[in-house]
Amino acid sequence: MTFKELTAATMIVGQVIIVVWLLQGGPSLPGVNETLAGTAMRLVWAVAAMVVWNIVAAIIGAILLAIMTRSKNVDEPDDERDRHVGMRAMRNAYFATAIAGLGGLLLFAFGFAPVVGVYAVFGALMLGGFVDAASRLAYYRLG
Repeated sequence: MTFKELTAATMIVGQVIIVVWLLQGGPSLPGVNETLAGTAMRLVWAVAAMVVWNIVAAIIGAILLAIMTRSKNVDEPDDERDRHVGMRAMRNAYFATAIAGLGGLLLFAFGFAPVVGVYAVFGALMLGGFVDAASRLAYYRLG
């Protein structure tokens, strides 16, 4: 596993952890007994946790990978393949985010509570990040 694959894998694991944390800590239905400000602050904390997770997990993963392979694991400079994989993964993430964002706008258009819309927008961004990381892993593994 290369450093770039390790980074993508830690992003996916982090997103799964954050989604599980949000689902366990919230009400049974989004918008029930929640204020818009409270929901936004909760999602801000989720984003902060995701940033911390990505940094800490990448460092620990790099250390463990270096111990297991007994070699220095560094982020090698991007070559043509890395740039191509990055562009294709970003394209996939863009389409997923755009479609999910449209779904969030439709929720607002059909009169759903603003809290539900905030969750939808957050979910669209999380989906885009997940699709980007999963696409990177798939393109690095499959070619």
